[in-house]
Amino acid sequence: MHDVLTLERKFQVPAIALVSSALGSQALYQSSQLGHTEGERSVVLVEHPISDATTAELQGKAADVYQEIVRSLTSEDGPSADRCARMRKRNVGPSEVCMLGG
Repeated sequence: MHDVLTLERKFQVPAIALVSSALGSQALYQSSQLGHTEGERSVVLVEHPISDATTAELQGKAADVYQEIVRSLTSEDGPSADRCARMRKRNVGPSEVCMLGG
């Protein structure tokens, strides 16, 4: 989450974090501790586990979240201006898994 905020705030580069679904609540907590008031807009959850997945499994997981990644970086409605709204827009809420504490 630190990298997402650095890219957006310092370099004005749209960014999201791909996070294992098991760590969704931790990503949101860290985001809030870093002062990001709309952290759920910067998180795309990937089905857990990731670290021991085969290449084929990783490709499948990437395909599953591809459209959400594109949508989170390009949609018309999204975070406030101070969160790089001109550059990274998203009109969807946090995923159900994220809201349940992942």
